[in-house]
Amino acid sequence: MRVLIITPRQPQETGNGVTARRHQLTLSRSGCLVDILEVCPDESVEIDKFALSFQPDLYHLLHAYRSGAPFLNSAQLHKRPFVVTLTGTDIHEDIHQAEKGTTVKSVLSQAAAIITQNRVTASTFPQDFPQFASRLQYIPPGIILGNAPYDLRSQHGIPADCILFLHPASIRPVKQNRELLHLFDRLATDRHDFMVVFCGPILDSDYGGSFLDEVQSRPWAHYIGTIPTANMPAAIASADVILNHSLNEGMPNALIESAVIGRPILARDIPGNAAFVDHDQNGLLYRDAAGFLHQAEALCSSRKLRQRLSQPHPEAYDAENEARQLYDLYNQVLARK
Repeated sequence: MRVLIITPRQPQETGNGVTARRHQLTLSRSGCLVDILEVCPDESVEIDKFALSFQPDLYHLLHAYRSGAPFLNSAQLHKRPFVVTLTGTDIHEDIHQAEKGTTVKSVLSQAAAIITQNRVTASTFPQDFPQFASRLQYIPPGIILGNAPYDLRSQHGIPADCILFLHPASIRPVKQNRELLHLFDRLATDRHDFMVVFCGPILDSDYGGSFLDEVQSRPWAHYIGTIPTANMPAAIASADVILNHSLNEGMPNALIESAVIGRPILARDIPGNAAFVDHDQNGLLYRDAAGFLHQAEALCSSRKLRQRLSQPHPEAYDAENEARQLYDLYNQVLARK
């Protein structure tokens, strides 16, 4: 079986890139020949060129809009079946907009299968979009942890007795990096024993510029650029608390890695996060600024709380099981055709 994964063109450290490479590795072990093509929304011709040489049996789109838009305009649309994995942006933003929503719904209506890797979305999507429910498949995500070293404290001069918050996310409005700084301002009026480190590629230059300006005005905040995927587990392990303040998420890889490694999570209470953060078990969820301040204060004040939320689960999120379910789904799609 020859599978072409089509993903948005972004830095490799973003969630789509991490997921695509994981699928490629684990599916190859199942006997699939898998390749990855990164595209922009206007690059349908690139899909046609790549398909001519690779000759896939099936396409797997990661991102209904950003991968789906060029695929709809390619000559491959009706030549081979395709499946699509929904992202948080797809279902919480794009599908509700006029122009993008038309594209997303067209992709979903023509896909042989629609995949979600978020258990909350798996339960709410059929109610919100019953016209697509019959083709929805929930496949629990897997994770493959890199093993390259990375000590945040020693590399960036962070004192050992400082509570270290890490926000691993690309710099763009949906991730609310700048707004997270504003929440920490309130904590900084009473405490001086913490530091917030942001890491991830800047994907929105205007937003990124204002974010960097605000980081520079706060001695307790640092932006350290992009940490390679292989080093990310070590970086997570060297932090005290992992943050997520996104407006929406589909499958937050950094939070999954944190849950497997056993690092406390402090995250906004949205469906994409709540699917992977069990409140008061492996992290704390908050709904508003007051909730954030209360939870952040508790994490700073109590080593015992941080230790209780630091329970590693190395058996969770099995990448081989994820690959088996994907492989079975591909075969079902091809058998129907």
